Order: sequence, then C-alpha cells, then structure tokens
Amino acid sequence: MIGLAISAMVVQPVVEPQPLFESDAVLNVTIAGPFSRLVRRAKRNPEPYAVRVTVNGIVHDGTIEARGLTRRVGGFCTFPPLRLRFPTKPDGASPFAGQNELKMVTHCQDKGNYEQVMLREYAAYRLYNVMTDESLRVRLANIRYENESGSEVATRMGFFIEDIDAAADRLGGTEINLPAIGSRWVGQQRAARYALFQYMIGNLDWSMFRGPQGRDCCHNSKVIGPDKQARQDLIPIPYDFDMSGWVDAPYAIAPEGLPVRNVRQRLYRGLCRYGPDTLTLAADLRGRRPEFTAAYRNVPGISDSTRRDLDRYLDDFFSDISTDAQVRDKVLDDCR
Repeated sequence: MIGLAISAMVVQPVVEPQPLFESDAVLNVTIAGPFSRLVRRAKRNPEPYAVRVTVNGIVHDGTIEARGLTRRVGGFCTFPPLRLRFPTKPDGASPFAGQNELKMVTHCQDKGNYEQVMLREYAAYRLYNVMTDESLRVRLANIRYENESGSEVATRMGFFIEDIDAAADRLGGTEINLPAIGSRWVGQQRAARYALFQYMIGNLDWSMFRGPQGRDCCHNSKVIGPDKQARQDLIPIPYDFDMSGWVDAPYAIAPEGLPVRNVRQRLYRGLCRYGPDTLTLAADLRGRRPEFTAAYRNVPGISDSTRRDLDRYLDDFFSDISTDAQVRDKVLDDCR
C-alpha cells in the first residue's frame, strides 16, 4: 500500500473469507450451460441462464448472463463479458467460498490478439492493487465453456473480478448508490491517487462523480463509504479499463471533445486542487517501479511482445513523474 497517508474508515472491516482472491495461481474452471444460446442472444436479450460450475472437482449451481455495454452490444465481441451468480454462496473447500456475484472478463473473440487484450486489462487491475488495497481484486482462470450436452464451446483464459459489495465489506464500508456525488465528497488524497492511476494507464473513459444518464454514479467507477449517508472521505473504486492506452483494445477510441489523437496518448483529467497530493504521490511512486513491473511481467500467458510494449508504456509514465517539475509540466498542466 502506498506510503501516502490516507484517512481510514471508522467502521471496522467484517471480512468474509475470499479464497478466490488469496492466490494468483491460474484457476481451472468448467462452466456448463446453454452457451450457444447465450452468445447468440447476448446483444439483445442478456437474460440469465442456469449453469453448473466445476472447480477442483466441486460442482456448484449458478446462473450466468451476458453483461456490459460496449463489448456486448457494440459488435466488437463474438463472446460477451459475463456475470456469474451463485444463489447460495459456496462454502467449504471451494475457491468460490463466500462468493455471491462475480464479473468475468472473457476472450471477446477467438481470432487476433484478444487474449493478450484480456491479459493487459487483468494487469491494469493488478497495477491498482499495487497502488492501494482500496481496489478490486482479480483472479486469472483457464475456463472451459460447455453446452448442456457437454460439447465444448470454447476453452480460453479469462478473469474474475471481486464484487463491489465484497470489496466494501473487506474495507469496512458499503457501496453508495447515487446519480451523482459532490467532488468534495471524495477523499482528496484518494481522488488524487485515482486520477494519477488513470493517467498511468492512459484511461479517459471514466468519471469519479457522475454516471451515464439514467444510471447511478459513477462512470466505470464505484463509490464506497462507511454508511449509505456518508458524504465525505468517500473511496472511489475504478474498473473497466479496456478503453485505456495500456490495454489498447482494437475497438478502443478516444472520447470526443478531448485533445488526444488516440487512446495511447495520456491526458490528466484530475482536478487542479489535487496538485499537492499528486506531487506527494508521484514522489512515493518513483521508488516503487519494480513493484509495478512485477504486477504484469510474470502474468501467465502474456507474450514477450506484450510485455515489451507494457514496459515502454510504463517507462513513459515514470518519465512523466520523474521530478516535481515533470509532474507539473506533463501531468498537472492539463488539470481541470
């Protein structure tokens, strides 16, 4: 966890064991259900389907459904991202013990470089795990998808994402659901950390304070507080990084109205008042480059070319924060 002092929640964590996220070993999972039908209907009718989930010889009943927006309805993915639910939380020796609901990031397409795209997004979550425990944990898995008959639909790498409610329990708080939040409700040091991380991975597809029209706050971000009425020192939790320069998905495009040519170009979108905290955080991060490198260099399945590209992209970030003057010039000059 970063050395930057950040005030803690007053609620003591009530932590339910989550063995799924206590190991980095690749999990072998089989999920059997009507996947051909699910994939065919995903774009227009993401209804849940009953499935059997087998892991370590243990079988669980659950449901699975297509989720997401861009990847599901944008015509980019022939295999959608998924949401797995267990009506009854598994217990005992299962890696899924204590889990109720999990997002799954899948291979999107069988062709091209999409497995590397998935692994790059997995690595983005790992980078934020290095920055702070106030982040969503992830677990890589080799997943066999079967139809009810047992016929194989696909066997591909993917990863599970910790549910926001489980993360809130782990951090001793609760998710806060509002259409928008005040910019001063978020803890300023936490907000500075969040914004600098998004700059690190070259992500512009987020909002810390409001969600898309008709949806709760926030855009590709959740908010945790000590209780539902909390309106100060809230924790922003980012997710969904496929539009970032770090992931560099084939379908990723830069948001309209911003002075960037493509998603690989970084642009700082934090508020100007985060400046002093950003300088302090950047100074702390300079000495921690090996921790960030370790977060992705040994990810199973990552290719040498992907590793070299991520090295270069991270090199550019650390160049931008190499001195206080560089932080002011390269990062904070674009603050809002």
